[in-house]
Amino acid sequence: MTAGGIGSIVGEELKFNTSNDLEGIFFVNNADKKETKVQVIATRTQGRLMFSVPTLAKGQYRLVVRRGYGNSATIRSTTVNISKKRNVPKV
Repeated sequence: MTAGGIGSIVGEELKFNTSNDLEGIFFVNNADKKETKVQVIATRTQGRLMFSVPTLAKGQYRLVVRRGYGNSATIRSTTVNISKKRNVPKV
């Protein structure tokens, strides 16, 4: 993964509410649990998310998609473990 590169997630029930700060795409550092929310989203549909990868420190991360369901305050998440070996933007 490269900061500023394009990330893509394909699945089901992926669309989330961008006006709710608890929902979205997050990179979570496994060591310190620091979360970085993706700010630039190009495609947000039920079956696909495309986004700009944020700048992250070197380390092991989980990619988490959070979305709310119905009128309740319930937020559900899906997590994928990823490995980020370096943080060098391509020029």
